[in-house]
Amino acid sequence: MKKFLSLLSLCLALSQVLCCCGGEVADTDKGNEASSGTSSSENITSTVVSEEESKSELLTGTLKMPTVDVYVDTPGYNCIEEGYTRIFFHSGKKYITFTCLYIDTASSLSECHDKMIPTFMNSVSDHHLVNELGETTDKTLEVNGIETYNFEGVLNAGEIPVYDAYIYGYSFIFQGYPCSIIGVVTDESQPEEEKELVKDIVDEMMTTVRDTP
Repeated sequence: MKKFLSLLSLCLALSQVLCCCGGEVADTDKGNEASSGTSSSENITSTVVSEEESKSELLTGTLKMPTVDVYVDTPGYNCIEEGYTRIFFHSGKKYITFTCLYIDTASSLSECHDKMIPTFMNSVSDHHLVNELGETTDKTLEVNGIETYNFEGVLNAGEIPVYDAYIYGYSFIFQGYPCSIIGVVTDESQPEEEKELVKDIVDEMMTTVRDTP
């Protein structure tokens, strides 16, 4: 009888030990699940940061216009100076222009835009045959604390054959001077990815217009 009671006590003790071990395993599993969830959240955050960093890589340099404190970040494309305009060409597929007409003034956004389009066309005429500005959509938009005339549409270009090129840009007044940032896709096939890239670059440049380095 004593042996039977001793064995029964031993079995009860082992059962308690096993139950305790089982509880610890369950708690560990929960810890692993929580750890896994935190890791996923960190990965998502990391991806977002990476995308933002990638976007900022569109602009690799900074341009200062002569005689005035007007600065803008620019893409790493081949730069050509044409009067009050800087033209950034890339692979014969697209170009971006920045113009600051610092010998002139404008009293309104519409007056500014009316001055900037002919200035733009004159500046690029030696490098890309442009005929006239075609149909565009436009809106006033505040970017970087600056009121802008934002437009998007077609630029009639070429000679034989004539084709409609994509154009996107901003006309704005900065420190009293008429300015513009304009991008054009010159590839006659007008690939959508080039249009999106031009738009992204122009948008990004507009956020960097400033009066300090």
